[in-house]
Amino acid sequence: MNNLVGMVSATIFNMSTLKIIILINNSLSGSLPSRIGLSLPTVEHLNLALNRFSGTIPSSITNASKLTLLELGGNTFSGLIPDTIGNLRNLAWLGLAYNNLTSSTSKLSFLSSLANCKKLRSLNFIGNPLDGFLPSSIGNLSKSLETLGIANCSISGNIPPAISNLSNLLTLVLEGNKLTGPIPTTFGRLQKLQGLFLAFNKLVGSCPDELCHLDRLDKLVLLGNKFSGSIPSCLSNLTSLRFLYLGSNRFTSVIPSTFWRLKDILFLDFSSNLLVGTLSFDIGNLKVLLGINLSENNLSGDMPATIGGLKSLQIMDLAYNRLEGQIPESFDDLTSLEVMNLSNNKISGSIPKSMEKLFYLRELNLSFNELEGEIPSGGIFANFTAESFMGNELLCGLPNLQVQPCKVSKPRTEHKSRKKILLIVIILPLSIALTIAITLHLKSKLIECGKRCTVLSNDSVLSSQATLRRFSYLELLQATDNFAENNIIGRGGFGPFMEQDLKMG
Repeated sequence: MNNLVGMVSATIFNMSTLKIIILINNSLSGSLPSRIGLSLPTVEHLNLALNRFSGTIPSSITNASKLTLLELGGNTFSGLIPDTIGNLRNLAWLGLAYNNLTSSTSKLSFLSSLANCKKLRSLNFIGNPLDGFLPSSIGNLSKSLETLGIANCSISGNIPPAISNLSNLLTLVLEGNKLTGPIPTTFGRLQKLQGLFLAFNKLVGSCPDELCHLDRLDKLVLLGNKFSGSIPSCLSNLTSLRFLYLGSNRFTSVIPSTFWRLKDILFLDFSSNLLVGTLSFDIGNLKVLLGINLSENNLSGDMPATIGGLKSLQIMDLAYNRLEGQIPESFDDLTSLEVMNLSNNKISGSIPKSMEKLFYLRELNLSFNELEGEIPSGGIFANFTAESFMGNELLCGLPNLQVQPCKVSKPRTEHKSRKKILLIVIILPLSIALTIAITLHLKSKLIECGKRCTVLSNDSVLSSQATLRRFSYLELLQATDNFAENNIIGRGGFGPFMEQDLKMG
């Protein structure tokens, strides 16, 4: 880009010896001379893309027979694409995208003309109101063709099976049209295909198993159609897949468990279908995943904690399902996450405070769940508004979040004092009761009678230094007045207890 503006001098288009003209990505305006093809007989590359040129494409352009590259995309050219465009037999690259060009017939007769260009490698008509049908003659285009772009062109009717004749095709872009009918099963013959873009049409039927034969497929974009039935599990055999978009269709199956083996997948979109079942713990195998959208389905069960292992994940949308359980603590490991939408589920429990450290998170939607407890206020949570949390009646937090205020907990010092008082109230009576019990027990064992009795004084219990003394039977007889009845102070399992007056010396 050189920031050139204004009209292009007519002199440039009259330099008959020029071979290359490249004026790409400026602000140049004006129209092409009507005799451009006659004035530039030796030109090979004519690239005027991304400017402000207008007017028609002169039919004389087809006289520049040495052209191998004609790139006029990104201007405001209008009128018809010349049906004689096929006279440019050396043409390898034709780019007319994003203009206002049309076809002379609804059968897009210029396409039939281009069958004469056997060296063609790239055709791009994206973003023109062609308003017609894809002719079966499209299959007669060059076998060298690698890129075919006819997106957003108001094309109707079925996809011709003859496209599968283009055996070297790498990229097929037909999205944003009015195409109907099924995907031709013959597409399985496009063995070199790397990108298939059929989004936003009116295609019906199942996703054909024949697509599973496209071993080199890197991008499969089928969203925004009316496909139904099961998602073919064999798609998981396409180990080259990086982008898989099946959203906004009518698929009714579970997500095949084999899909979690696509370890190199970058973006996965199954949103707005009728999918059922639970999320597998094996989702954690998708280590390089950047974006996942499973919103607006009938998925249920808990969110696997293994999602936290997806360190590269930037976008996660699981909204409008029947997911339940708690937000896994492992979500605080999603350090690359920028967008998280878990709204309109049945998720309960608290919001992990550890998620405050998700510094790149700019969009958070947890609305209309069954969450409870305090909304974290630190880190990135300081940037979120009430819309992120609405519809969770048991959440509490700051006033600006339009939730109930959290109950203020009592100071820890008062809590500790209460614990001390409680311990005293419980332990003190127990200690007193235990002391009394021990004392009574010791008194009950004060005397044991038998043929010989050994008396243990209270002093000997309290001091380990006390010694034991034995008394003879005669001394006991004298001390109890011959075991008189008036000296009995109680009876036990071993006989009566006697009151005695003994000398310890």
